[in-house]
Amino acid sequence: MQLSVDPKSKEVRRQVREDASKAKALKPKSEVQEEVEEGGKPDTDLVKLEYMLRMLADKYGKTTEYIIDWYIKVSGNEDALERHLQGHSVVTWDPLEDMALKAGEGTPEFSVLLYSKGYKEIKRRRNFLVTKEEWVSMDEDIKEDPALVQ
Repeated sequence: MQLSVDPKSKEVRRQVREDASKAKALKPKSEVQEEVEEGGKPDTDLVKLEYMLRMLADKYGKTTEYIIDWYIKVSGNEDALERHLQGHSVVTWDPLEDMALKAGEGTPEFSVLLYSKGYKEIKRRRNFLVTKEEWVSMDEDIKEDPALVQ
């Protein structure tokens, strides 16, 4: 799986390989490993994240691509990811819900998200997708209307 972020829309894009069994068998080098081999200094947070995702893949017998896909669905919540891998249900997000999140407060799409996910999950997803500063104005609008906060 390859992840990329569109700089204009801030959308996270995923590209999944068709045959996940081949991906596991090949065990390609990660971008972090390649960067270190080229003499660069990797971001320690990325190294820790990569290690954690690979450990979960090995522990639960899943492909790294599967783990990454679910990491995105649970907004980077490591506890929720592990609960999912243990067979429990967790709050997940999909690309259509991300678009509804971008629609902003006051739209019917956002109202549905607020009702189904709650403010806490919306805030967690926003923080996962973009920097906090980009959402300050939306956060202020929500906090000013007590009917929107659950």
